[in-house]
Amino acid sequence: MSKEKTTNDRQKKILELMKAVGVKPTSWKTGDRITNPNFTSSGIPEIDEILGDNGGFADGSLVVLVGDSGSGKTYSALKAIKAQQEKGRATAFFNIENTFYPPRAADIGVDVHNSDLFDLFESVGSAEKNGELVKKLVESGMYGVVVVDSVTALIPQADYEKALEDAPMVGAHARFIGRFAQSLLPICEESGTIVILINQFRYGSGARPNTFIKKMAGGEALQYFAHTVLAYKKIGGADGAILDSNKAIIGGKSRVETTKNRYGLPNQEAVVPIYFTKAESDFIGEFLYRTTKSRDFQDVITVNRKVYRYIDTDSGEILVQDKDEIAFIEGLMKAEPPVKRIKSDKSATAFEYVCARLKMTDKQITALKDSMEARKLAISAGDDNDEISTISLDEDED
Repeated sequence: MSKEKTTNDRQKKILELMKAVGVKPTSWKTGDRITNPNFTSSGIPEIDEILGDNGGFADGSLVVLVGDSGSGKTYSALKAIKAQQEKGRATAFFNIENTFYPPRAADIGVDVHNSDLFDLFESVGSAEKNGELVKKLVESGMYGVVVVDSVTALIPQADYEKALEDAPMVGAHARFIGRFAQSLLPICEESGTIVILINQFRYGSGARPNTFIKKMAGGEALQYFAHTVLAYKKIGGADGAILDSNKAIIGGKSRVETTKNRYGLPNQEAVVPIYFTKAESDFIGEFLYRTTKSRDFQDVITVNRKVYRYIDTDSGEILVQDKDEIAFIEGLMKAEPPVKRIKSDKSATAFEYVCARLKMTDKQITALKDSMEARKLAISAGDDNDEISTISLDEDED
């Protein structure tokens, strides 16, 4: 009996068995039809970097963003929505906490008023009703990403209609979250939809008496079933402030850790800027910050005492050095790219190399160049105003 006939017989038998137990044939893939998932940027380069070489969230994955209040979870979710919209995919946002603010979302880059790309859903009642609606929308395959903000605010039916003086049912919320997350897994994979669940920490009892530890609301189920879990912690004080040239605070910083990552290494950490004003108001400052902080350019592009340097790591020669930000970027546009780079990188200049590694789009590169020209015109006119002033993300750059 030939090998091909044996394989065909086996596959026919498998189909018969699946039909007998009522399983759809689409849930089965032979070895020659197994492919890697597609990935879409999280919208934040620092997060893409710690997620691994794939540079983003896997289509069809369940993502949990958990952290303290004001640590940038919703900001990150909205950036992920923006990244999906840039690929022409529709997106959905469940406003469970009733905190969605359209101008803020628009500043972050979300096309809020485009009915083809964005749908906003207010809370429709109990946790079960919201959960069923989320599942139906994910199952439809109409969306690139669906965000639920937040699962902490979902109230199970067992508690939804109770009077305030009535005690809540113990464990009802955790049991719902467990069922909800588990039921999302197969429909996410089948539809290719990314689901982002925003969550908060709560304090629970520790192993020893009178001790407390931080736990995700909803129990451990989200940690079990999620493909990716990102934990956010706001950086306080001066170290966590983003300042403009007038020393006014225009943003903050959060430390983000991959506490679970099925597509890359876990326990990777990054410091992420969270802007309070328009997210891309300073393309120059943003470009330089991400260039000097990226692991891809460690020891290649540095900043010390506000002097930027592009260094040949083999010889130690400084190829470009300048305190002026625009002059430094223009120097990168003329300099040769690093000799050591991946074979597929066809960059002709150091600037092209940096843009490729940061996964900058043509639109972002154009915006950066336009911002540089605007800054030069303003300086020549003696009008270096706030709109084009640089930002400082570190008080002590070294």
